[in-house]
Amino acid sequence: DDNGKSKGYGFVHYEKEEAAKEAILKVNGMKIADSTVFVGPFIKREERDDTINETFTNLYVRNMPPSWDDAKVAEIFGDFGEVSSSVLLNTDDGKRFALVNFKQPEAAKAAVEALHKKDMRSELEKADEAPESEKKEAPEEKEEKE
Repeated sequence: DDNGKSKGYGFVHYEKEEAAKEAILKVNGMKIADSTVFVGPFIKREERDDTINETFTNLYVRNMPPSWDDAKVAEIFGDFGEVSSSVLLNTDDGKRFALVNFKQPEAAKAAVEALHKKDMRSELEKADEAPESEKKEAPEEKEEKE
């Protein structure tokens, strides 16, 4: 980090594949400064085994609807399992996000599967943000004109 303290990981790029394989064989599992190190090949995110990512319990949730408060976040995410903590925050430029921590990884995974890329705004909030050309007349206004 900026203070010279190790973050506990590092990346090494070898020019030759043979050198990388040799480093893995010789260093993987070695004890260095009271820690057993893992040395392995780089694997692209899309090629990684998904089981590694199934143990997460913390979610970063962005694009929070303006009408939501902490209680609404806890209510919505509580439907997927026990939430150990949650908080709703704003960035300096006014964007809203939430941090939600579940007790069980299965609950976090279920929440992601159900809510990822889902527009959670109410129909009224969606209409308020639509460009003028897309806004429709309310049904009661239309009836009065006829």
